[in-house]
Amino acid sequence: MLADSRLSIYLAYRREVLRNCASALGEGRYYSLGVEIKRACRLLPMIMIVGLVLAAFPSSGMGQLRGPEVLDVRFEGNVTFPADSLSRAIATRATACRSLWFYFPLPLCPLGVDFALSRSTLQDRDLPRDRARLVLWYRQRGFRDVVVNEPVVERTGSVARVTFQIEEGRPIIAQSIGFSGAEELIAKGLLDELPLAEGDRLSTLALDATRDSIIQRLSNQGYAYADVFRQVNRPGNPPSYDAVTTFEVVPGPATTYGDITVEGLESLGVGTVLRTSQLRRGDPYRRADVDEASSRLYGLDIVRNVTVVPDTLLGVQNPTVDVAIIVQEGDAFRVRAGGGWSTAECLNTEARWTSRNFFGGGRSLSVRGRLGNILAQEFRDVLCAQSGEGDFAGLTGIAAVDFVQPWFFSSRNSLSASIFIERQSLPDIFNRRAVGGQVGLSRAVGERTVVTGFYRPEISELDASDVLFCTGFLVCAPDDIRELEDPNSLSPIGISFARERSDDLLNPRSGYRLLLDVEHAANWTMSNFRYDRVIAEASRYASTGRLVLATRVRGGWVGSGGFEGLVRQGRAEVEGVELVHPQKRFYTGGANSVRGFAQSRLGPRVLLAKPTNLLSTLEGG
Repeated sequence: MLADSRLSIYLAYRREVLRNCASALGEGRYYSLGVEIKRACRLLPMIMIVGLVLAAFPSSGMGQLRGPEVLDVRFEGNVTFPADSLSRAIATRATACRSLWFYFPLPLCPLGVDFALSRSTLQDRDLPRDRARLVLWYRQRGFRDVVVNEPVVERTGSVARVTFQIEEGRPIIAQSIGFSGAEELIAKGLLDELPLAEGDRLSTLALDATRDSIIQRLSNQGYAYADVFRQVNRPGNPPSYDAVTTFEVVPGPATTYGDITVEGLESLGVGTVLRTSQLRRGDPYRRADVDEASSRLYGLDIVRNVTVVPDTLLGVQNPTVDVAIIVQEGDAFRVRAGGGWSTAECLNTEARWTSRNFFGGGRSLSVRGRLGNILAQEFRDVLCAQSGEGDFAGLTGIAAVDFVQPWFFSSRNSLSASIFIERQSLPDIFNRRAVGGQVGLSRAVGERTVVTGFYRPEISELDASDVLFCTGFLVCAPDDIRELEDPNSLSPIGISFARERSDDLLNPRSGYRLLLDVEHAANWTMSNFRYDRVIAEASRYASTGRLVLATRVRGGWVGSGGFEGLVRQGRAEVEGVELVHPQKRFYTGGANSVRGFAQSRLGPRVLLAKPTNLLSTLEGG
């Protein structure tokens, strides 16, 4: 019977998918429905076979359920809080699909396949506990008179549905909020915008958050031993629903940093750690500085783990707070190498050597290199069909040296410099050789906020077909093309702003990131090409249960300026014509081109050119 029911579900699901695909094809919308629908329709035969097999054979896990399966958990009477918030407070769960992908294109959840479902069985012993959990959950949020009735369980065969009936009652309101021993704090504005305000529900969570906020603000003002006591009074008999809340603030003595010790060093110097941490004996104690010291020390590449511990746990409130910095270093040198194969570059390899404490001071020196198109000429017909022929099959790659000075006249500044030489090749389009470098000065202007000024000089030599110069540079005269094939300079100067306010660098669940990059190149920057470019990017992260909603917006503007001192200067027939260097243009899709097409490979096969450009080509030829 189980296999029959699952088979009927599968057949109904298959009819719906067939109807959608047929409708899309019939209306000519096959390529406008998006990639997922298109792929699903293409893979429909395989999906049918897999689904039919799964539907025909019963799931082995179904017989292992020790109780009725919970299909639904409902809440009635919850006016203030949504059901999804209440469901996270209890242990009883409803069976749910592990992923949306198991609904479409793979219909595994409708078929009841075990690994696609997170099954939940009814545990009778959890029901009274869940009732108590809901009562506690409501009382913590100001509903002292909440009543949660006995859960109602509807059992039908091997499945069950659970309903929790809630009577919220009237919440307690913080009618007035007072502070004692905090006259100076009120004058400094340290008690503004606290989590609990007059007129809010008297939540114990908000009370704790308010207490912690006051202690944190005091600890950042030099009061390492600050403490806050709270008192809630509900006058009347029976007690009123309007509460009078009082916070007693005990700042304690003003404190400064005492002895700062460093432990666990191997190759780093004590002076480097102290200079990077920015903690100095005699400065006012601030808890935020202690936390920021850890982040600064992690900025040294050689540091694997660091702990900054202020000695504030003793019973005696000493006006000087000693701090211990415990550092665990990684390897002083690191070597990485790798290789691979692709149809575009044939065999390729790369290697990197890094000194993470170069001549002390936490400096970093990295030497890296990469080679591509290895044996492309010999194996083009067998392994590297897209690697090109002749000069386009020559070796490509880059060799570079990168240097970082973490302290430059200030612990907030860092200096970076690099030099490189490279050769690029795009089959049948161009060969490019370049040598250049970069110098950058970064300054931390706030918490995880960095401003960087940079200069990137580069001299490149381009060997390309005349068609590329005519379409990419709008230069069609042979004499002008020869000038562009000679070594030319592209040397922008710019500034970038970066702010990182997410909760986790690699796997963020909340917060945001901002990035702004501005570049300018002109004759005074020793550049043969003029342009202005602005790029802005913003990312926002918000968690909703087990899911994270990530939003990313990226945009830019580029202003063309033509050439400086090359073919554009003094030519009346092209005066006023502006263009952007191909390296600085915006390409949609991938990193360098439209997704699915190599750079300069997308477009019409028939070139439409202005008569003036054609005449210029004829006159030059």
